[in-house]
Amino acid sequence: FRASYAETIARQTFRELTPTFQQEFLGGPIFIGNPQLRISEVRNYDLRVDYQPTRGSLLSVSYFRKDIKDPIEYVEQV
Repeated sequence: FRASYAETIARQTFRELTPTFQQEFLGGPIFIGNPQLRISEVRNYDLRVDYQPTRGSLLSVSYFRKDIKDPIEYVEQV
């Protein structure tokens, strides 16, 4: 049986924070950063159970969950 828990953060990039019009290529979508973005808090949960019914075989069951507070998401407006 194994269990793991971790907390971390996801920081914004300069591009995501800059409130200017950005376009990667001519005719491509225009990207505008948001200076109101906050750092995302991330919590990871991981559970795993391993069982060896016979030599050379393995039966494993696992569960993983990630909770993100204030995720940074791209939104496309038409």
